Amino acid sequence: MKNLILSIFIIIPNILLGQQNLVPNPSFELISNCPTDFHDFSEFLFWQNPTISDPSIFNECNLTSANVPANSFGFQLAHSGLGYSGFSPFTPLINYREYIKVELSTSLVANVRYKVNFYVSLADSSIYAVNNIGAYFSVNNIYQSTNYNLNYLPQILNDSTNPLTDKIKWTLIEGNYIATGGERYLLIGNFSDDYSVDTIFVGGSWGSFYYIDDVFVGLDTTVNSSEKQFNDESVLVFPNPTNDLLYITYYLDNDYEFELFDILGKKILSHKLCANFNNETVLLKDFAEGIYYYKIKSNNKIIRSEKLLIVK
Repeated sequence: MKNLILSIFIIIPNILLGQQNLVPNPSFELISNCPTDFHDFSEFLFWQNPTISDPSIFNECNLTSANVPANSFGFQLAHSGLGYSGFSPFTPLINYREYIKVELSTSLVANVRYKVNFYVSLADSSIYAVNNIGAYFSVNNIYQSTNYNLNYLPQILNDSTNPLTDKIKWTLIEGNYIATGGERYLLIGNFSDDYSVDTIFVGGSWGSFYYIDDVFVGLDTTVNSSEKQFNDESVLVFPNPTNDLLYITYYLDNDYEFELFDILGKKILSHKLCANFNNETVLLKDFAEGIYYYKIKSNNKIIRSEKLLIVK
């Protein structure tokens, strides 16, 4: 009986570990003080700047340049929570780079396979999209007195078939990593120099800047790959940008609510999405051109929240 009890206490922590995110403050919610502007990156708890460059902080508590959703670089809702970070992976001609760094809650174990993912969104102001964004694991705490690219080979690198051009939605970057053992620090950014960086001209006012949110590092315990998340296929909202009409195609087990908000957060439209398969058309002809955002909710829980552009 004693051996049985001991086995139970050993198994339960291992099961929980499979769900554990080794990244502290993964969604950038924890801050020491409300930032006065987007330069106050040091207000993040746990996250650090590994160079002398200038990554950014954004939170709803700030009402000016570091605001969520409207800030100096554009308009974007948080992927989750109230805040996110941001960095510049490329500035033409000067090889300027920004990175963010975090110490994991525990070191990686040799020969263990880990799942790594995070979400990025290209800021409205960006002239260029950069497809080389990746993550680098290090045993040592890296700091370099430079604002050029860090010459490391990232173990996680965005796939070239996953263009990071979306200024409206968040784009998932993900991969798997078999640890060599002892890795304790995670750096995220563009590790390529200007000669090898993969850029796409998208039009804007300044360089390249990405918001980042929801960083995950944990054991790869995939056991049911057939499960589909709500955001993947359950609901399609299109086109975006749009003008007078918005189409919603969905297959849902329960009733949901589609809500549209203006840039000031005022709800201007509500539309019920009834269970089962359906196609809905939402009329937008009475709304002025500009930036809006919508939420899809179930029992007051926000399932999806994204920016919507109306052009006339």
